[in-house]
Amino acid sequence: ANIKSNIANYDLDYLKYRLQSSFISLQEQEVTDLKKSYEEFTNGYKNLDIHAQFVGAKSLEEIKKYLIEILDDKEAANSLYTLILHDDNILESEVEFVFSRYVKILKAWKYFLDNQDCHGFLCLLNKFPKSKDSKLDFDKLQKYCQLILEDNKNKDLSEEVKDIICIVSSDDFNVQKQELLKDLANGKRKFIISTYQTIGSGQNLQFEIPENIKPICIDGLKENKSMDFNAIYLEKPTHLITSFGNDDVSDFDFVKHIFQLEFLRQEGAISRNEFKNKLNNAFCSLARDYKSRSQKKDNYTSLHQTTAYSNMLNKVIIQAIGRMCRTNMKSPNIHVLADIDIQSHLKRVNLPNDMILIHEYAALKKAASDTDEFNEDIEIKAFENIASSVSHRTAKFISNSLEYGSWAKASVDRWQSLRQQVLKQPTVINDLQLNEVSEIWRSIYLKLPKPNNLYYYKRETDTDVEVFFSEKKGASRLDEESIRLAELMRIKLFHDLFLEKGWATSLSESEYMLTPPMFNDIYKGALGEVCGQCVFENLLKIPLYELSINEFEVFDFKTDNNVYIDFKFWNKNFSKDADQEIDKIRGKMQKINAKKVLIINILSSDNQLFLPQTQTDGAIIEIPCLFTNGVIESKAIHHILEELNK
Repeated sequence: ANIKSNIANYDLDYLKYRLQSSFISLQEQEVTDLKKSYEEFTNGYKNLDIHAQFVGAKSLEEIKKYLIEILDDKEAANSLYTLILHDDNILESEVEFVFSRYVKILKAWKYFLDNQDCHGFLCLLNKFPKSKDSKLDFDKLQKYCQLILEDNKNKDLSEEVKDIICIVSSDDFNVQKQELLKDLANGKRKFIISTYQTIGSGQNLQFEIPENIKPICIDGLKENKSMDFNAIYLEKPTHLITSFGNDDVSDFDFVKHIFQLEFLRQEGAISRNEFKNKLNNAFCSLARDYKSRSQKKDNYTSLHQTTAYSNMLNKVIIQAIGRMCRTNMKSPNIHVLADIDIQSHLKRVNLPNDMILIHEYAALKKAASDTDEFNEDIEIKAFENIASSVSHRTAKFISNSLEYGSWAKASVDRWQSLRQQVLKQPTVINDLQLNEVSEIWRSIYLKLPKPNNLYYYKRETDTDVEVFFSEKKGASRLDEESIRLAELMRIKLFHDLFLEKGWATSLSESEYMLTPPMFNDIYKGALGEVCGQCVFENLLKIPLYELSINEFEVFDFKTDNNVYIDFKFWNKNFSKDADQEIDKIRGKMQKINAKKVLIINILSSDNQLFLPQTQTDGAIIEIPCLFTNGVIESKAIHHILEELNK
C-alpha cells in the first residue's frame, strides 16, 4: 500500500501534500519494533535455505548458448531457434523475445527436474502456452521439456511431461485447482504453469502436507496441516504500461495510456517534451496514422525504464511471491527463480523504510543487488523533470496574473503576499520548513536532489523552462551571484533594510529553491522595487505611491506629480536591455495614459559609464544605475531630481 508509484498506487506525495498532518505514518521506532517482532515471529526461517537466482541472458547469442547448456544438444537448440525465426506469424522484431521466453521456461523446467525437493513449482507467465500458438506453442514446449526429462539423470519422475506439467487457467479454475492440490497432497511433483492475472495475487495455493515431506514450522505456533509451494519462476510482467504497436487500439487502452502518461509526467519520470511526444504518438496510433509517429526513441526515456514502472513491477512481484507464503509450514529449501529482465528493476526499486519484506522477496532482491549496478542518473533525471514541470506552471501563473485588466483587490493582495514570500524565503531548507510556508506558495519552489544553493536552467520562451542539477551546455547558472544578491548585500543601506524586514540576505543550502521564473520575473523584480524605494524615500526623501488597481503592475510606483517609476534589476548591459524594453514601455504608457516614466536600474555592470538616455519626446528617461561598485552614483541622484523637478 505504501509503494511509491502513482501508476500502481495512490499518489502518496499528493496525499501527503494535501492531508499534511492528517496523513498518518508509523513513527520510526514503531517501524523498528514491528520489524523486530516480524523477525522474531518468523525465526524459523533461519532453519531454511532460500535459493534465489535469475534466469536468461541479455543478447541473442548468449541466449543460444544458454539453451545449448540446458539441452546439452546444439542441434536441438538451433532447431528451436530456426522454427521461431521462420514462423511467418512472428515479426522479425519479436523473434528474440519469443525465443528467449521459451529458453527461460525450459531453464525453469530443468531446474525443477534437477532439484528433486521442488515439490510444487509455480511457473508464472504473462500468457498461457497454447497448441499452435506462434508466440508460445504448447506443443513445442512439451517436446523440448520431454527431451530434457529423458536426459535427466535423476530418474525420480516416471510420468510423462503431460502428466507433470499442469496448466491452471481461469476456465474451470476451481476444478483445476482442487485436482492440483489433491495431487500435491498425494506426493506427486507438479510443474504448474499459470499467469499473473489468474493467480498472481489473492489466491491461496497451499496443499495438505504429503507423507513423504517433513516441512519446518517457521513461527513456533500451532503447525498448519497444509504447506506452501517451495519453488517459483517469475517471468517479467508485461502490459503494466499500455503501449501501442501497429495493432488496433481500444478506447480503454488509449484512455489508460493517457492517464499513465500524465501520472508519469507529474512524478517526473518523463519530461514535458517527452510527454508531448508520447501523447502525439498515442493519438497517431489511435488514428492508425503510423507515419506521423515520432521516431525520437534515442532521445527519450522508455516508460519501462522509469522508477515508477520499476516500483509498479515490484508490487506485482511481491504479490506473486506471496502465493508461496500462505502457511507457517515451509520446505527446508525454497527456490525463487526470476526472469533476468526483472533484475535491474529489483535493484532500482524505491521501497519505503516502513515496509516489512517477506523473506523470499528479500532474498531475490539481495540477489539482484549483488549483481546489478544502480543508475543514479535516472533519479536525478526525475528531479529535473519535476523541477521543469513546476517551473512551467509557475511561468504560466505569472503570465496569467500579469494580464492587463485582470487585477482586483484580492489578486493584488495575493501578489503582494507573493512578493513578501519570495523576499523572505528564496530558498526553503527542508520539508519541515516547507510545511510552514503558506499552502498557496509551496508550489513556487522546486526540489533539489540534495541540499544546495544553485542549479542550471534553459528558458527558450517565457513558459518553456528546463532545469538541470549539473552543468549543461547552453544552460544558465542560477545562484547568489547570478541574481546579484551578494552584491546588493554589500551595500549597508540594503543589508540593514533586509535585516529589519526579515528578508533573506543570502541563499542558504536548501532542499528547495524558487523556480527560474520566480527568481527572474518575481524575485529580481521585488529586489529592484524594495531597493529603489529605499533609495528614494531614505536618500532622496521622495515618497513613492502604490499604483491603483487599474494600473497595478504596469509600473512599480508613481510620485505625487504623476511621474511613473519602474525599477530594474538587469544583469547585463543596461542600454541593450533598455532598448528591448522601450516598445513594451510605450505600450504600457498608452494603456494607463502615462505622460512620463523613469526607468531606473539598481546596479551598474562592470566598467559601465553613466550615460542616461532620454527618448526624443522626453517621455521615457533611462537611468543606467543607482550604485556603482557599491557606492551611490551621484550623477544618478542629480539626474533623477532634475527630471522630477521639470
